[in-house]
Parts: sequence; C-alpha cells; structure tokens
Amino acid sequence: MCKLSLALSSMPIFAAVVWASLMLASASGNVAMISLSGSEFDDMIKNNDNILINFNFDLGACRDCHKLSTELKKSVKAIESQCPNMMFADVNCSSEIDLCRKFGIKRNYPDIRLFSSQTEIRFFETFVADTISAFVKRHCGEPVTALATIEEVNAFVRDNRVSAIIFSDNATEIDNLAVIALELRANTSFAAAPNALLKSKMPAKSPDAASAILLFVDYTDEPIEFVGSSVTLESIKFFIDSTSFPLIDAISDDNYAGYVRRGLPIVWAFLEYSDDRNKSVSILREAAKSSKGLLSWVWLDANDHSNHAVNLGLDGKQWPAILIDNAPSKTKYRYPFEGTFEAASISAWSHQALAGNEPLLIKSERIPENENKGLIKTVGKTYDRIVLDESKDVLLTVHAPWCGHCKVLMPRLKCLAEIFTMDPSIVIAEINGDFNDVPIDYEDYPSIFLFPASAPSRYSTYDGDRSFFSISNFLISNATTLSPARKAALTELAQNTSCDQPRSSTTTTKDKAGVEESKQEL
Repeated sequence: MCKLSLALSSMPIFAAVVWASLMLASASGNVAMISLSGSEFDDMIKNNDNILINFNFDLGACRDCHKLSTELKKSVKAIESQCPNMMFADVNCSSEIDLCRKFGIKRNYPDIRLFSSQTEIRFFETFVADTISAFVKRHCGEPVTALATIEEVNAFVRDNRVSAIIFSDNATEIDNLAVIALELRANTSFAAAPNALLKSKMPAKSPDAASAILLFVDYTDEPIEFVGSSVTLESIKFFIDSTSFPLIDAISDDNYAGYVRRGLPIVWAFLEYSDDRNKSVSILREAAKSSKGLLSWVWLDANDHSNHAVNLGLDGKQWPAILIDNAPSKTKYRYPFEGTFEAASISAWSHQALAGNEPLLIKSERIPENENKGLIKTVGKTYDRIVLDESKDVLLTVHAPWCGHCKVLMPRLKCLAEIFTMDPSIVIAEINGDFNDVPIDYEDYPSIFLFPASAPSRYSTYDGDRSFFSISNFLISNATTLSPARKAALTELAQNTSCDQPRSSTTTTKDKAGVEESKQEL
C-alpha cells in the first residue's frame, strides 16, 4: 500500500513519527521488550496494570520504527523512576496481522498504545524521549501528584505543558479532583499543593481563600484560575479545553499534535508576511473570543505553506484566506472576503459555519465532460451524485498519482469496468484522494470500497489482495442489484479474462475483442 503523506507542506497533518526497539537500556540495566503474539495478548493486558506496547513492522522494512528507537531508550530511565512496574512489549504486525487489525493498525506503522488497568490509551504527540516519558508518567502513577513545597510546584509546572494544580487542604476536594484527573490526564497533568502556597503563585489572591484550582499553560507566564460554581468533570474539562490553548497561535510541528488531540474544528488563517500581519492576528484574536472552547484558531505564513492551503481546498493564490476545517464531520467552510477584514464579521461567520449555515467548501478537480463510460472518474463535486446513487452498486477506488500500487491497479479496474458495461446498475469508479475531498475514512492508497444500492451509507471496505479476480469476486458476491444467474455468468466471464497481466494504460483493440467475445459466448 502507498502510505498517505503526513508532511506540513503537503497534508493537514504535520509530524507523526513513533518508536521501536527490541532491547532498551536503562540505569538499572537492560529492559527486555516482550514480544507478544495474538494468543498471549489478552492475558498480558489482564495481568499487568501498565503496559506500553509498540505495534511495529520488521525493523529492516520500517525506517521510522528503527530510527526512533534511540528516543525510547532515552525515555526509559525517566519512566522507570516514576513507573517501576511499567511493562514494555512489542507486536510485530508483519506476523501478527489479525492482532494489529483488531486495533485498527493495518499499515500505519509504528503505533504506540498504553494499556492502563486494561484501558487502551493512544499516543498522538511528537515522539521524542521527553514527550514519551511525560505521557507514560501521567498514566502510570497517582492521578494527582502531591506537592509539598513551592520548589516542587515550580518544577511540576516547568516539566508539563499543561498542568492543573489544586491548592487546598481539604482532602475531599483533592479526592474529587483525582476522579476527574483519571478521565483527563491524557492531555493534562494534575497535582495538589497546600493552600499556604497559593499566595506564592497568585499574590493578589486573598490569604483567606479556602482553595483554588490554577491552570498553568506554556503560552502565558500567569496561571489561569478556575472560576466555575462547581467542580465537575464537565466543568473542569471545558475549563481546560477552553484555556489550555491561546485564542489564536502560530501553528507548527511543535503544537499541531495538541490541536489534533483537542478535537475541535480548526480555523486556519493564511496570512502573508507584511507590516500588517500583527494587526491581522489581533483582529483574529478578537474574533476568536466568542467561540472560545468551540473552535481552535491558528495562523500560518501563506507563502511558506501555500501547498497546505491547496490541500485544504483553497486555490493557494489569494491571501489572506480563512477556512474552518471540521475534521470529525469532514466539512469545511471558507470565509467569503468582500474587501473587509473585521473581527465582527469573521466572528459571525464562524458561528454560522459551526451551525452548518454556510456553503460547504469542497476540494475538487474539474468535472469531466464524459463520465458515463468505463471506469468513471469521480471528483469532489460529483462524489455524492455518483457514489451515493441509491439505484446502483458502486465500487470506488481512492488513489493518488504518485502511488506505484495504484498505477498497477488502474488497468485492472478499467478491465473490470469493461466486463460490467452490460450492467448499468454496476458502477466502477475512481477518485484521486490528493486532489479531491473524499468524505470517508481511509488510511492508505489504494483503498477500495463498495457502496450498495439503496443503502450506500452502509458501505464495506475491500481488504483482500489487488488481483483482478479477487476484486471482481468481491464485487460480484456483494452486489445487490444482480440476479443469481447474472452473478454466475459474470463470475465465469471474470475467470476467463486475463486482466492481471501487465497492460498498457489504454486497453488495446485485441483486449476489447476478447472481452466482447467472452460476453457473446455467455
């Protein structure tokens, strides 16, 4: 398979790399990486409170798996000091295919999962030693770290990007926060300190204050106080989500993973370098105030990252440009500039877009003039009409022009389309995933899906080999618009058609004659 690019210059995801190592060195000696098989996996999870598992591939074939092993080696000493009972395990996905697929890992190697008390926790951050060890330490120890001195408080804040500290002498309050921390500690480090230390962090605070929860974040030197009327999971979660990120920030490899993990729609502002850019950022900051906790606002240099703008669906030429990318719902909206750059209008537009009241932005190639014969070229703007046609079974292949496996597959799809020319209820379609929005999830190129007639929302994913016969058998077996007799005839036709041989990108006259001859015989 051809893996999707994850570079800042070419895709909406900047940096995503992980680690692999079979033997880890630490101050206490060598830490063995246990190799797990499918038969051993469940027992290992049940019998160990904390286990960090590396789902990887053969190290010789996976460059990312190999090159970051040193980062994990660096992290082990710090992990062991806080998590002496942490287990390290390895799953080789080249031999444990079913086990890896159970966790949605098909070809996106490597991948880290932490299992804490049998709860699976994914790791989305940048994979360097400090980040790995901080992530593990948040989950293996007590949910709330006890701090006794101001020096310990300062060190805790320094070592964590986002930290929530309760200054209180009330054990019940601390216990309540511990319950909340169990749910939120994937992204935030929690601690408790004596109330007497509160004055040191907030000099203006009344010395009679019974307690306070302060959030420390890396974009400001001043702590942010929780002012909710009650301390609940929902109120603390909203407090952290809405204040642990600045109203707007310059996006980079360092902070992108945090924005993805935050899970909010992202407002992308592409700004050219000029004397007015700081003014533009100030306007956007004002616009962002009304959607605090609802949207993540980021900006980046338009000229340096024009390719990223194109990948989001912009033309990459007109600046400034603002769009909202709601990744969970796979919807995007572009701000309609009309010669003004005002906070009020941008803010109002953002709320209308959140409500779905703005026109959708769809990245799309030009609609082809002839899309009714053979292998149907689908683009972003024709996707719904072609793929979601409830009168047809649609086999859709998502591909990319740079993908070698796709180039091998395309002639077979054309051959498959020729076989079904007598079946108008069957559509063989393709779409370029680099140049068009595809509103379904896929991990690599090529990816093949079957959308059944009458219920296209219940599509299925083809997971077999890419031979002509295997794909044709998948389509014929699962098509809902073909009679049993027609399925039998098509199966025989497919068996007698040699489409797995090397073929030119254009079907020859001899090939067409052979297909037509087979049809006539049937």
